[in-house]
Amino acid sequence: IGFSLDRVYPNPFNGNIAINYTIQEPGNYSVEIIDLNGRSIEYIEKNTFHNVGNFNSNWESGINSSGTYFVKIIDESKNQNIIQKLMLIK
Repeated sequence: IGFSLDRVYPNPFNGNIAINYTIQEPGNYSVEIIDLNGRSIEYIEKNTFHNVGNFNSNWESGINSSGTYFVKIIDESKNQNIIQKLMLIK
């Protein structure tokens, strides 16, 4: 896999969470938040070109209720992904 996802922080979180990831191979990547049932909640980035480097995004949970969510980083060209669990506590 040509990318990695750092441990999200803080987790559990209330409101905002930092999502840091590293790209080792240039390409199009997406950062998606999904719920416990696998439904897409929000794309933080969608099919965006990234060069090699370290990147960070933030998810502002807004009106979403407390519960378990997942952040998914997707390499769109290779159809590979990494998923990490998030706990939202309001």
